[in-house]
Amino acid sequence: MKLHHIGIATKDIKATRDYIKNLYPVIRETEILYDANQEAELCMLILEDGLGLELIMGEKVNSFVDKKQYIYHLCFEVQDIEKAISEYRKCRDIIMTNPTPAVLFDNRRVAFVFSKIGIVELVEK
Repeated sequence: MKLHHIGIATKDIKATRDYIKNLYPVIRETEILYDANQEAELCMLILEDGLGLELIMGEKVNSFVDKKQYIYHLCFEVQDIEKAISEYRKCRDIIMTNPTPAVLFDNRRVAFVFSKIGIVELVEK
């Protein structure tokens, strides 16, 4: 399991993207994409040290932004998403979504877990 990115909730994806690019050394970014499975607009920024910042805009994150809770999730890349989900279930964590293709990650499957450390996204390697 390897940290893949940090998810950041926003109500204005373009303004947040510009803010981050002004402050941090962004070396790569994706277009803003809409993912119907996630019901959100998404954009990935890669910092100079390789850390990914995923910007997320949509109904699912609005309550987080309203509370000024901008860090939405941690995402970990896993070899076997089914096995990782099983491990979270053993810890009695709540599986929020079953594995589904993610547009931002070339349709690799992702799943979301409500864990004891907050929302965790798993992305299949």
